[in-house]
This record gives sequence, C-alpha cells and structure tokens, in this order.
Amino acid sequence: MKFDTDMTGIDEGRDFQLLPPGMYTCEVVNVEDGYSKAGDPMIKVTLEVAYGEYAGRLVFDRILFPKVGSPAEKILGRSKHFLHVIGEPYEDKFEVDSDNWVGKKCGVLVMHREYEGKMYANVRGYDFFEPADQLDERTDSEAVPF
Repeated sequence: MKFDTDMTGIDEGRDFQLLPPGMYTCEVVNVEDGYSKAGDPMIKVTLEVAYGEYAGRLVFDRILFPKVGSPAEKILGRSKHFLHVIGEPYEDKFEVDSDNWVGKKCGVLVMHREYEGKMYANVRGYDFFEPADQLDERTDSEAVPF
C-alpha cells in the first residue's frame, strides 16, 4: 500500500494510557476471521467499552477454535464461554458465524501483562452483559467472576 501522509509537528512517542484493570461492559465492534499458526480457526475480536469513564476505548482479543486433539484444545472452554455470554450457539455441534458477533455486548475482564518489557492490556475473561442501569460500583477484586 502506498499513500501520502503529513507528520509535521507530530511528536514520536507513546502517550497512550492502558485501560486500567477491571470489568468493563463492551460491545463487539469488529471481527476478523483467520487462522492460527497451527491452522486452527481464529477470530480477532475488537471490543469497545460501552459505558463509563472509558467509554469508546478499544480492547482486542483472539477467540481460537482448535481441533479436538490439538495441543491447544484446552482453550476450547474459554471459546465456548465467550460464545455463551454473547448469546451465540455454544452446545454440541453447530456452525460458528462470527458475522453475528458484531453488536453483541458482554462483560470483559481486563488485566495487564508484561511482554518483552512492555505492559499490555489483556482480556482475562468474559461475563454476561449487564445493562448500564444495573451496573453497580465494584472494586476490581469484587468484579472478578472467575
């Protein structure tokens, strides 16, 4: 890809602040279908914080669907739980249709992790959607459902 841009007066640096650890109500705003290095279906999910001080901030995750018998098979429980909390089929045999995920809301537990000397926001887990009028004030430790 080639295109023109203008960086005049732009400071190089990272002034981006990580989303603080905690539970956030998010909406799936984008999905990108692909495959893992091992060839398993993997969907990159972009989630947007829906309410509160951090509304509009983005969180990213990958939902992996390894084949039964794959070394990554242990992750299937996390994938199944994600499908459950966004109201998609999650029991027995079915066709996954990630196009249905956009617009779905869920609780997202964000934690921080270090990778190669840098801190990153990391999706630690998912919970069922709570409408804004039902959200209460919880500390990070009280908000962790798992």
